[in-house]
Amino acid sequence: MESRNILIIEDEQKIADTLQFGLAENDYLSDVAYDGIAGYDFFKSRSYDLVILDLMLPRIDGLGV
Repeated sequence: MESRNILIIEDEQKIADTLQFGLAENDYLSDVAYDGIAGYDFFKSRSYDLVILDLMLPRIDGLGV
């Protein structure tokens, strides 16, 4: 099966962890960033098939990302 890479940018760790766990159970690979700057850095350094982006983030909000 082809790998599917997802980036989760979510500052609420419990929500991010739940999303990542659910995705892993369905054979999705995911990275998690807990603030806008880290999310932007992940996005610029790798190729993702999907980004799950919270709008209200610390450091840079989702619209800024």
